[in-house]
Amino acid sequence: MKNTEDIIQRIQKLLKLSESPNENEAIAAMQKANELLTKHNLSLGDVEINQSTFVKESVLSYKRLTTWQSQLIGATANFNFCVAYAWISSYSKTIIFYGRRSNVITAKYQLRYLSDAVLSLSKKDGRLS
Repeated sequence: MKNTEDIIQRIQKLLKLSESPNENEAIAAMQKANELLTKHNLSLGDVEINQSTFVKESVLSYKRLTTWQSQLIGATANFNFCVAYAWISSYSKTIIFYGRRSNVITAKYQLRYLSDAVLSLSKKDGRLS
């Protein structure tokens, strides 16, 4: 059995890999990191190198948001201890998550998953286009 430090280092490497531009590689790395976190009863806070680092990250660019999208963005940010805000310039509209790095990463992936799930289910049901 590996000691806790080895497991934490492995999770840190997986989290770094989850930032890969290759979406499949990033998702696989995040899933494996979540699996190890759960298996060893750890949290992202336990493996963060610098827990007090606050970041802001672009989550979504949009022309127009529906009500359900706005509510989902706000709830996901709130649930993950982040702040969501819109950055509007003359060129684009962007949703930004601000918070601790681990919370922003988790909120970002959770929002992507939940949005995809809602769209997929609603298309099957014929309610959204």
